[in-house]
Amino acid sequence: MSEDFETFTESGVEADFLKWLSDDGWEVYGEGDKWGSEILDNRYGRDRNEVIYWDILKEKVIELNDHITEDNVERFLSSLKRDLSHENLIQANKNFHKILRGGKRGFQYQAEDGSQKTKAVDLIDFQDTDNNRFIAVNQFRVRQGNGTKRPDINLFVNGIPLVTMELKSIAQDNDYYDA
Repeated sequence: MSEDFETFTESGVEADFLKWLSDDGWEVYGEGDKWGSEILDNRYGRDRNEVIYWDILKEKVIELNDHITEDNVERFLSSLKRDLSHENLIQANKNFHKILRGGKRGFQYQAEDGSQKTKAVDLIDFQDTDNNRFIAVNQFRVRQGNGTKRPDINLFVNGIPLVTMELKSIAQDNDYYDA
């Protein structure tokens, strides 16, 4: 954390945490007066019903997988979206965790020699983490039903949200029920 804490308010804790992430090499969106989600949403055109920054994931999937190209990446992303579409949130998260850890198995593509091949597609490089894109965003808004959820900080790897934080200050009369 920064040596001089900004304040012991919730926004101060948020600012200090974002500064700490920035100092550690994360791309940080939302320092200052702007909400990070608005900045990133405008840059990448994210629909607020979505939690994944699909354009960021698209870029990284092409970089991480030699068999994914501009010609087949949309087909891959459509297939991934179908795999993630579930009525049951728990089951959807279990399925996504499996894909996240082991890659999306069974993706068919056309090799340079014209033959059909099948190979897994990695979403994250676990071997060389420098190949990934680490993004911290404050005030990430997501539509849910008729309302909107806006956690304080979300951490993304390659456009995929992996950590959601709702911050509370110990100087205020909050507990975990308020989160």
